[in-house]
Amino acid sequence: MIRFYELTYPEQTPGTAVVAAEDTDASILLRWVPNTGLWHRDGQLENDFLFGDDGGTFTEITPEDAAGLLGKVQRLDTRRSAAQRVLARFESLPADEQRTSAQLGLSAEQTGHKPMKAPGLPTLLRKMSKRRRWTTVNVYGGTAGSAPRQFVSAWDGKTLDPADPPLEARRINRKSSIITQARIARATASKAPSGVSETAQGTRTLSAGRNSR
Repeated sequence: MIRFYELTYPEQTPGTAVVAAEDTDASILLRWVPNTGLWHRDGQLENDFLFGDDGGTFTEITPEDAAGLLGKVQRLDTRRSAAQRVLARFESLPADEQRTSAQLGLSAEQTGHKPMKAPGLPTLLRKMSKRRRWTTVNVYGGTAGSAPRQFVSAWDGKTLDPADPPLEARRINRKSSIITQARIARATASKAPSGVSETAQGTRTLSAGRNSR
């Protein structure tokens, strides 16, 4: 289950937002990072959530509200060395500590983002594809029409990075939605058959004792 939160801090810049997602199955908190266009596990955020280390206020919000706030999240200012280190730490996380918006149930229609344009997606796909795992890149309502099929047609066999092998793309029909997924093909292997369910994300455990605020 995914829960979304808007965070507020006493020193926060007016008009900006901090948005987090709790993956209750994996027991992790993820922060939206505009620089990568992905969600990354944030240990400091987890400590604040559980113990109030940084004095943040966590307000649970709907997925729709979370999607609407993403544009207000400030980019990390990579002109500063501290921000460079934070970004490098996020980018170096293992694949099961990162998520696309679609993996959290947010569609491109909700966020207004082009999922295949996320700057951090090629790196995430490389990590996932090493274990032959698919990455969910978009989610559609059950009445999406031809859009999922068009996505597969547009991206299957294409590359995000010229240094990588081509992509494999597929769509999966679910009870009330359709998801599209991608992975980097093996450089020397023939294309794998479609229709395999997405592998479950790996899990980590948070310490018990969430503080109530």
